[in-house]
Amino acid sequence: MSGYRKGQITLKHLERKNIFAILQTHFQRERFGDSHLPKELLLLLGVFICTLAIYLQGLDYLEFFRHTEADRTLISWEMKDTGNYLVPHLLGSPILTKPPFFYWMQAMIFEIFGDTGIWYARLPSVLFASMLVALQFWFFRRAGASSSLSLFGALILGTSGLFSILATVAEIDMTYGFLSAAALAFGYFSAVERSLKYTLLAYIAAAVAFLTKGPPTIAFYASTQVIFFVIQLFQMEGLTLGMLRHELWEFTRRNALGMSAFMFVLLLWLVPLASHSGWAELYDQFRIEVIDRAVAPSSKAFPWHFYLGSLMSGLLPWSIPLVLGLIAPLVLRNRISYSELSLAPHFRSFFVYNLVAITEAVIILTFAHGKSNRYLFPCYSSAAAIAACACLFILAAFGKDLILKALLFFFAFLLIPVAIGGLLISPAGVLPSIQIGVCAVVCFCLAILAWCLSRRDIRAIAVSGMLFILSIRFAYLLIFVPYRNATKSVLPIVASISEQIPKSGPIYTIEMFDRWVVYYLRRNGKEIYRITPAMAKESEGRGDYLYLLLNTTEETWRIELMRRLDPDLVILSTFSTPEAPLTLVKTKRLALANLHPLERFPTEPSQPFTLEVIYPSRMRIPDGYRG
Repeated sequence: MSGYRKGQITLKHLERKNIFAILQTHFQRERFGDSHLPKELLLLLGVFICTLAIYLQGLDYLEFFRHTEADRTLISWEMKDTGNYLVPHLLGSPILTKPPFFYWMQAMIFEIFGDTGIWYARLPSVLFASMLVALQFWFFRRAGASSSLSLFGALILGTSGLFSILATVAEIDMTYGFLSAAALAFGYFSAVERSLKYTLLAYIAAAVAFLTKGPPTIAFYASTQVIFFVIQLFQMEGLTLGMLRHELWEFTRRNALGMSAFMFVLLLWLVPLASHSGWAELYDQFRIEVIDRAVAPSSKAFPWHFYLGSLMSGLLPWSIPLVLGLIAPLVLRNRISYSELSLAPHFRSFFVYNLVAITEAVIILTFAHGKSNRYLFPCYSSAAAIAACACLFILAAFGKDLILKALLFFFAFLLIPVAIGGLLISPAGVLPSIQIGVCAVVCFCLAILAWCLSRRDIRAIAVSGMLFILSIRFAYLLIFVPYRNATKSVLPIVASISEQIPKSGPIYTIEMFDRWVVYYLRRNGKEIYRITPAMAKESEGRGDYLYLLLNTTEETWRIELMRRLDPDLVILSTFSTPEAPLTLVKTKRLALANLHPLERFPTEPSQPFTLEVIYPSRMRIPDGYRG
């Protein structure tokens, strides 16, 4: 390593190195905090601030991207207004589909800033996204990676496709991803250093992740720890029965203490919740959300390659070097071999641990019926770590000259479709002058990056690459956001509904799942309520009118029920939203007696029930009713 200052890496020194030499350069260095702590903390803070600055830009330009964004925001809004932080409520009804930690964070933001707008609703996701990228940098450095490799690993995670989306939406996933990734990162140091401190930190992080999105995190963490522990045992040289007993005892002791910490944190919320709602109701919700989805046959079950494919698509564009790097040692054995990893034990442990974390998560979700691919998001930090390692494999297999030539060709070629698209495609809602200007900026950044690649200046390549990333964010805000708002906005629907209802008149819903309309109506000052069993019972015999907003696809059958008591029921309007059409109904309050709504929001839409259950056999069933 002589001939250049410690920590300095140039292309000349990497030109003729094998994989072991490259790993020695980028790994097994001083870990985070071993020396120059102020510099390390400054880098960590810089990573956090850069991520925060990128994703805070235009945070409220885009209307709610998913209807569940409105759900999270309405729940947190109600939590702030009522002061009930124990049981999440939506439009006055308890909703126990998700634990409350994310709602606590949102409600805290609302309380601090005194506003429930989109910018404030999405702020927790941006904060946790920035912390996740900073955690990724710390994870690499603490494991022994160089500062340059650590920054690269953080860059991969922070610029991956799904991360870029989840960082700017009012969803649970980024908070859940940060806490789960923290549990896995702490768990790594618990395993390799036999550290009780990191074991306790890992289980506490897993417990808070449980309070964010439920049990998947602890399943991911526990299976990763067990599998990695078994791998460690097989890699131990001269393992005797006495050593095995000692290792098993230490592993069991650490994890038993960690599980105690996990249960303590969890029970701080569960015990008060059970005293309020009852253990039976909690178990019923747990059975629906967890047990049934894990063991019951379901049409929503996905095969393993669905989750693996979603991981690769969500990690784009970095999944491309990830796949190439993992394949390289298999097809280019004369240049690089996985056997060389045994010469770099720290890197091997880091690589294997992250590979195990991804593999077991895919397997668990394959057997857990009905879980969306976003439950895999906690493993994106591990996937980004594997991608960074794979880039080292590519460097060893192909050499820097070929890599730089390939990148130069790719970015130079990319100029063509970007320029043509900017001139020929005219997306709705985007001014042509803005589109051409944005296209010119992106093309200019691409040209600068290609020029820097031709000069083979690593620092210039890094700076121009960041400028290109910023230009992509710039294009997203000025082209995609206006296009999406113009084509899928619900604000015209909100305005139409507001015009048809008296200013003092509230609006009622039952189980309408597309609640972004509800959010914007409430932001406009409208009172929104959900029909509860008590409200339906109190409505018997009352002739005053009310306005009901229903999901046309899933709740039309309720209209027939209401017509039995109010033949004068009027359908005022139907609206088409990005998810499902809506129907606005005006009816007498007495018609609510036939609805029989559930006490709390269901996980799935209620199915039509037979009218004979409610009415005597002498009563006529409405024509066309689907019993």
